[in-house]
Amino acid sequence: MAPVAVSASTLDAPAHASKQVAQDGLVRGDSNIAFAPASEPYQRRLKLVQNDPNEREITFPLIVRPVRTNGSTEPLTTPEIVESVRSLAPAPASEYRPSRLQELMDAHGGAVHFKGLPIRSADDFSDFMHSLAGAPPSSADPGETRNLWHAHVDKGLMVIRHQMAPNVATANEGPPHQSIGSHNEYGLSTHYPSVIAFCCLSAPTSGGQTPIANSLALYDRLNSSVPGYVE
Repeated sequence: MAPVAVSASTLDAPAHASKQVAQDGLVRGDSNIAFAPASEPYQRRLKLVQNDPNEREITFPLIVRPVRTNGSTEPLTTPEIVESVRSLAPAPASEYRPSRLQELMDAHGGAVHFKGLPIRSADDFSDFMHSLAGAPPSSADPGETRNLWHAHVDKGLMVIRHQMAPNVATANEGPPHQSIGSHNEYGLSTHYPSVIAFCCLSAPTSGGQTPIANSLALYDRLNSSVPGYVE
């Protein structure tokens, strides 16, 4: 469904994000569920600006898995995950303040991969993403909702998608033989989202990968190797 690395010992985050990470490497919330860093072969160590000696090296993307911190071995449930991610969501405010999730994305090239979530349906995914978007208190002034995420509204949709749950749609349903090259989501539109989330409910037995890249790093490499093309 469309629109929604790190070592095992540390998130390797910059100073401005380190307050979001405990000494044990866990991203802790207000419940007994935390998010532990994980590693996968597809993670990369890179600098966004390759030849800048002052640019720090990051692991891209950040991968985290939910874990219980109270010693329980009970399987996690969807309601528990939906509640636990509220601690990563933006808080109501009249001006922009980065959420804990935003700080983690900023520290890892813009991408966070949640693995091992108890999400089994489009409605589960919708609940999860709405929880990550943040919610204003019932008595909030309208101006205090500016810091929260708001659902993207398609304008001039150029691909075939079908609604499956609130603010969740299928990925491009074009013919499988038509290749989809590297692109920025809604990059040809004047109206585009600032955050994209993907969810896989049924993984294929082969193929099916969704590659992602940091556009800043891509521009930097292209500008170094083929500056005439970029110009």
